[in-house]
Amino acid sequence: MEKNSDGYILLLLSALIIFYLKLGNPINFYRSKNVVNNYISNKYSSDMYIAKTYYNGSGKYTMAVQSKNREDFYFLVDTRDGKITADNYDEKISGK
Repeated sequence: MEKNSDGYILLLLSALIIFYLKLGNPINFYRSKNVVNNYISNKYSSDMYIAKTYYNGSGKYTMAVQSKNREDFYFLVDTRDGKITADNYDEKISGK
């Protein structure tokens, strides 16, 4: 019985390490998503949503925000420690 429980613990630890390397701390990940959702709903139109999230290491996340009406339009929002650090919406609109 002890060999099975050791195997489960090893499998769980492996899954947690892979999750952490890919998405970072799960609490920070969900907090950043909530911050960006609030940011885009308050600053931009309600037809925007987070299409993809990238973990950049050291607690930094980049989220691709896309329009529901125009699939070809998206912009990036960067977060760190639960705060917005950058947004390239203006660059996308101006095309520069």
